[in-house]
Amino acid sequence: MKRLLTIAAATVLTVAGLAAVPTAQASLPGPLALAEAGCDPIDPGHCMLPFPSDWYTVDDGTTDTGRRVDFQLTAMPQNIAGKPIDPTAWNLNDGFSPGTPAIALVPGLDLHQTWGTADLDPATFELRRVEDRDHLADIARYSEPDAPILVINADTGERHPFWSELDTHPETTDDRRTLLIRPAVNYTEGAHYLVVLRNLKDGSGAPIDAADVFPTFAAFRDGTPLVAETPAQTARRADIESILTAAAEAEGPEFDVSEVVLAWEFTVASRRNLTEPVLHMRDETFGGLGDTTLADGDINGVPPTVRDIVVDDTSRSDRRVISGLLEVPNYMTHEIEVENEALPLTGQAAVPFYRLYDPDGDGIPERNPLQPTIAVPFDCQIPTGATGLAPYDLVQYGHGLLGSRGEAFGGSNEDLRANGFAICATDWLGMSGADVPNVVTILADLSNFPSLAERSQQGFLAKMLLSRWMAHPEGFAALAEAHDENGPRVSSGAVEYVGNSQGAIMGGSLVALSPDFRRGVLGVPGMNYSTLLNRSVDFEGVYSIPLYVAYPDKAEQQIAFAMMQMLWDRAETNGYAAFATTGDESLDTPSHQIMLQVAFADHQVANISAEVEARTMGASIVSPLLPDDEDGTGAGNDLHWSVDPLFGFSAVTFAPDGVWRDSTGSAVNGSALVYWYGKGNGNATPPNGNVPPTDGADPHEHPRRDNSGSLQVAEFLRSGELIDVCEGGPCITTAETRAGS
Repeated sequence: MKRLLTIAAATVLTVAGLAAVPTAQASLPGPLALAEAGCDPIDPGHCMLPFPSDWYTVDDGTTDTGRRVDFQLTAMPQNIAGKPIDPTAWNLNDGFSPGTPAIALVPGLDLHQTWGTADLDPATFELRRVEDRDHLADIARYSEPDAPILVINADTGERHPFWSELDTHPETTDDRRTLLIRPAVNYTEGAHYLVVLRNLKDGSGAPIDAADVFPTFAAFRDGTPLVAETPAQTARRADIESILTAAAEAEGPEFDVSEVVLAWEFTVASRRNLTEPVLHMRDETFGGLGDTTLADGDINGVPPTVRDIVVDDTSRSDRRVISGLLEVPNYMTHEIEVENEALPLTGQAAVPFYRLYDPDGDGIPERNPLQPTIAVPFDCQIPTGATGLAPYDLVQYGHGLLGSRGEAFGGSNEDLRANGFAICATDWLGMSGADVPNVVTILADLSNFPSLAERSQQGFLAKMLLSRWMAHPEGFAALAEAHDENGPRVSSGAVEYVGNSQGAIMGGSLVALSPDFRRGVLGVPGMNYSTLLNRSVDFEGVYSIPLYVAYPDKAEQQIAFAMMQMLWDRAETNGYAAFATTGDESLDTPSHQIMLQVAFADHQVANISAEVEARTMGASIVSPLLPDDEDGTGAGNDLHWSVDPLFGFSAVTFAPDGVWRDSTGSAVNGSALVYWYGKGNGNATPPNGNVPPTDGADPHEHPRRDNSGSLQVAEFLRSGELIDVCEGGPCITTAETRAGS
């Protein structure tokens, strides 16, 4: 409650300041600006539409993609104070986010008419609900021969799976209602994609004529001249001709260019561009410890330095708490350290707008010579009740949205402690309670957004060092405070990860990067904030206020989400999911197993974002997913929003012996998504649009508090096996089995 009051107060002050500023135009220089100002002339709905687009890139032979983002200040969205977003940080990217939404503003567009689903009747067409007309309910429509929207991998000629939706945010008006095309599995890093809109229809079913809504594009498509055509328009004409030719080659002779209403292309950022900053920090730091071969999984060199160890044996009857300070190399421009007594549960106060220290401006951070090290507080808990399980296995915990390491003490981890795990945690620099003022001020001026993503990478480094100290034989297990008369109370040599909510959204990245984790459990997870934000009650409550006040245009808000994602990829799972489980030579880390434990109809982290994450990771899905009805009876998938809930997944089931097996009957030790349904919560199927679920009680915390769910987590962390705790049926939480407080 105190944290929410702090957030609310900061939001009120920010909004009050913005309200005193005269209102400016939504963007510079406006929707109809000339291409010479940096705008794309083919979509008059906004200067930066369609988005993303290679129109906003230039050739660059030094990057892995051969492209480099080149946003122009005059084209960038500006807040109501008239300040455009500074594109400097974005222009270090060699492409766009692998999870980016493709955005266009098509006046009058009706997707049900366009996809031919407007007249489908649940009573006559075997649809379960009216919402089954939506593309999200049947993603496979993307592959139909006459699909009206195409996303084509230009390198392979193959279509990429996606779903299309219109912005259904309650404040969006028809004239600013953007088309959002979201990948159902992330795009390939470094690849080149074509987006083609054809045979679009309005609400009456009438065709949308490109000449009416996109006249400049129509002229380029048809080869007709423009009045006083500018050099930039002529260059764009050549682009469009090339795009249409490539689409025709990929689709074959049935492709009719005259049916195309709008088309564009974009390049996805390379893996090196997404990961290089944090890998540089990690490798330099671990090399300083004496470990330069991280992929082998061996713990070499010396442990990180900890100091100021304090033991609390009195305030918690069921555990010994060991706290201290972890010495972490500082790659930020500056950090302010505060006493724990002055600011409980935090040891770093986030100064707004501070960035990674990059004196060369090349995107590769350097250690700050004036403040080379910071002291990051941590807490570890050693159970005192489950003595027969000692020495205890080790887990690092990742806390929730703008929270603190103190959450590791709560009921969420009660069962883990009872199951014999010692738990350590530190605040997630960049997205902790100390960062609230920075987050609020960022949302009022997105020029400062890089500071959030960059400080979060400093947070990755701190958490990786904590894991190394936990696992190192000369680290945690060697502390005298971690011993009793029977010897060490904690194990060494291995440490695993558990994170919930934000700790799962960012935790997938941490698992991918860490040389010391082998397995991770992501509780109520998701990825890709550009998909998540509108679909979360957290954001649509307090957090959205400064952004919506500062950037009131609804089309511009969707562009802003996509732009933020380009930098957020380095600080959340969306940028790492494709190689989070497999390991990768460029990452120099071992392979990992990940379990995604999802609460069906989660109000805070959208289920669809977890499914995209799991598909991108190559994870299986456990079937049956859900009960047949809201009373929790039956074993099927009818509550799921999709007519094919297994789309894009390999389904695994529990055999009679309680072991997770694939369709051939072979035991599987891999990664998987497991749904948990909250019986008696009144949770209906989540809405298909970009709005959060609100029906019933929020099940967000239920899986981690369920005794059976916790047992599933504990066994997976220890063995990598997903055991059947649900008696062969869907996993259901009830009020009687929820553990903790």
